[in-house]
Amino acid sequence: MFNDNETVREICEITGAHTEIKRAVRKTIALYVRGNGTLEIRCPKSLSAKAIIKLVQEKADWIAKKINKAEKYSGRHYIKQVHPGGSIPFLGKDCPVIETDIFAYGAKSNYGDMKFYVSKGLSREKFLEQIKEIYKKLFAEILNDHIKYFSNIMDLYPQNVRVGTARRSWGSCKGKNLTFTWRLAMADMDAVDYVIIHELAHIKHKNHGKLFWKEVEKYKPDYKECKYRLDELAHKIEAENL
Repeated sequence: MFNDNETVREICEITGAHTEIKRAVRKTIALYVRGNGTLEIRCPKSLSAKAIIKLVQEKADWIAKKINKAEKYSGRHYIKQVHPGGSIPFLGKDCPVIETDIFAYGAKSNYGDMKFYVSKGLSREKFLEQIKEIYKKLFAEILNDHIKYFSNIMDLYPQNVRVGTARRSWGSCKGKNLTFTWRLAMADMDAVDYVIIHELAHIKHKNHGKLFWKEVEKYKPDYKECKYRLDELAHKIEAENL
């Protein structure tokens, strides 16, 4: 067992950021900067403190940029606080959230203008549960149509597709099974299509090597712009704790 307290103190001196080290059964080390500016380090259980500190020193500039961006968003509500009477983004457009006691919770579209309806008098937790269920249902229908379209173009076909609840990734591919977080429905459709292409490409290429990115770029030449917008959205979502 490692005592990471001293390692955390050294990292804090390097980055100036609150730091958490999470050891697990894994082969790689990864750095994440949360929406609140916390540096999270995920690494193998046996990785030495020296190796962790070396990586942090090498990535110091990248960490500083990510922390600055997180601090920028944490102090401002780029996504309006989600509550009845407020709004929430769906496919890149702000949609009103309305309380109702007339019919079950859900969403209605009128000439392309989406409105979300939730039950009256809910606790914050129950309110967010209803919003999540609405998103999952609507998004599943949209995903299926777009995945069929790009599967035919790319000649890559998943076995199963589902909408999940992941907070750390927009999508994942295991074998030929694709999962997309419901939060991706907040992105614009162009960015959603990039994530679909990204995960379909993983059916053919299991890593993020040159051949993988060539495959993505073939069908989404502006994928870097989509990645940038998704990165911005991720900070907004975390700042609002959605």
